[in-house]
Amino acid sequence: KYILIDLSDNITLIFHLGMSGRIKLLKMLNYRNNKHDHILINLNNKNILVFNDPRKFGFIDVSHTSELKKKKYLLKLGVDPLESKFNVNYLLLKFKNSKSSIKQLLLNQEIVAGIGNIYACEILYDAKISPFLPGNELNKYNVAKLIQSMKKILTKAILSGGTTIKDYVSTDGTLGSFQNKFKVYNKEGK
Repeated sequence: KYILIDLSDNITLIFHLGMSGRIKLLKMLNYRNNKHDHILINLNNKNILVFNDPRKFGFIDVSHTSELKKKKYLLKLGVDPLESKFNVNYLLLKFKNSKSSIKQLLLNQEIVAGIGNIYACEILYDAKISPFLPGNELNKYNVAKLIQSMKKILTKAILSGGTTIKDYVSTDGTLGSFQNKFKVYNKEGK
């Protein structure tokens, strides 16, 4: 759940949006100061990048790109499910000794980077795996189905511009639409 923006001269900006932070990309001429705009970055193309965070749970860090692997908060992250090194053997190794539920394991950012509650629910439903099943009870077949569902659901969510439940918008202010494709999230009792 980190956004890395590589700049020239071996510099990378690292954003973490926290619970409700957002990045807005605006034309400088259209910018109006907002109470929760904490950082403004003027870009060469007459745009402005705005970091807005009402709850102040997010942060921005600056690093030499070559030093990113030394950042403690990035070192702890598990593998991104859309990366090629995210595979059956990786997950079996992470799950084999765990009695924690598969849903809790998917939410553990040190195992799988970037999966939150909404996507964990949708992924497990798509894979036809109970969220209560202990990780050590998954076999190779279950894990392969799980990975397939992760890639499918996350790709659909990205193509839909994300999920807007309350206040999520993309950098240009458009709402995500993946919430219109939910199969199980927020549908208790149905």
